[in-house]
Parts: sequence; C-alpha cells; structure tokens
Amino acid sequence: MDIEIRQVKNDDIDKGIALAEEVFDIYEAPVFTAEGVQSFKDFLYGANMRKMREKGDIIFWNAYCGDILAGTCALRDGRHISLLFVHGDFHRQGIGRMLMDTACGYALKIHKQHRITVNSSPYGVPFYTSYGFRPTDMERITDGIRYTPMIYFSKD
Repeated sequence: MDIEIRQVKNDDIDKGIALAEEVFDIYEAPVFTAEGVQSFKDFLYGANMRKMREKGDIIFWNAYCGDILAGTCALRDGRHISLLFVHGDFHRQGIGRMLMDTACGYALKIHKQHRITVNSSPYGVPFYTSYGFRPTDMERITDGIRYTPMIYFSKD
C-alpha cells in the first residue's frame, strides 16, 4: 500500500476536518458527554480554527492512499498535535505513525521544537504511548472533553 503524506491547504483541510469528525463520531464520541462532543465540533468548525488557519498557526497534513483520504494531522504553534485521525479502514497500517513522523519532523526542523505536546483522548493514549509520548498529568475533563496531557521529547 502506497501512502502519500501531503501538507495541505484550503479544500483539502476541509476534507481532513470532515474525516476527523467522522472518525471522532465512531471512536471518540461514545465516551464523551454531549457537551464534550459539541465542544470538539465547535473546535473543528469554530472561529478559533478559522483564525488559526488564516494566520498559519496550524499546519495540516493529509495521508492519501491513491485518491482516498486515509488520515489527517494538524500541528498548532509548531509544537502541539491538535488533530490526528485515521479512517477506520486504515487503522494499524502505519498511517498514524507516518503522520506523526511528518508533524514531529516539521516541529523539529522548522520550529526547532524538541518537545511536542498532545491532549490525547482515551482512545489515542496507547498509540501516543507507543510513539514515545508520556503523560504529564492524570486524565482531565474540560468542557466535556476527556483527555490526557502528554509530551514527547525528540531524540534529535
């Protein structure tokens, strides 16, 4: 399976956000409150996301298998993973790791960041742990969103 990772803008960002919502609804939303689900969707489609996109404070990459959008990842402020979602048909095929390699490589090369953070959903904690992230605190709930704050220290 050939996967291509592309930094994206405009319509391709919108496709990635739609994929994030679709995957969230299947794997994440069932353990969130209604408030948490709404908070996440407000983040995806709200004014703050638009401002970050316009200012270039958030960078997106999409993973494609041919013409099929298989995953998406977003890096905010050069150091925080804001989104990482892989379509269920492509789970456990290395796409999440490829997207993380791209985002962490960008953070290191462009922003000279050796520490990358993420607020992981319960579903994502095993993936991030396997990648090398470590929890910095216990699971929290903010605006109904369950997450574990985590950090990764680059070896480079």
